[in-house]
Amino acid sequence: MTDRSEAEETAPPAINRKILMTVLISGAFVIILNQTLLNTALPAFMEDFGITASAAQWVTSMGTAILVTIMVSTARDPMVYGLEGPIHGANVAFFVSGVIAAVGFVGAFFITDSKGRPELDEQVRESE
Repeated sequence: MTDRSEAEETAPPAINRKILMTVLISGAFVIILNQTLLNTALPAFMEDFGITASAAQWVTSMGTAILVTIMVSTARDPMVYGLEGPIHGANVAFFVSGVIAAVGFVGAFFITDSKGRPELDEQVRESE
């Protein structure tokens, strides 16, 4: 009898399939929306980074593959690690990305000229 009570205590909690499907469908919608927005911005990416259309499409395809991987793994993580682990992991990832964004934002104010990129110097002179 003690074996059965121990097994009941260690059993994982039941998962609400409706909530799980809602989250997965919402994630798929965000991925489709993200891909649409990135495809709209491809000409600007190609001009800014000096890359070909093929290279720009590879970048957006890899971004979509990463989003799909994250979506599928986050649906599985609570079953494997419990609910607290993924929540803390998401909080840490959000904090780290926020710090990186803040450093980039503040750093952008200190970039004042092109420094070694003559094509940008010409663009600045033409705009003045």
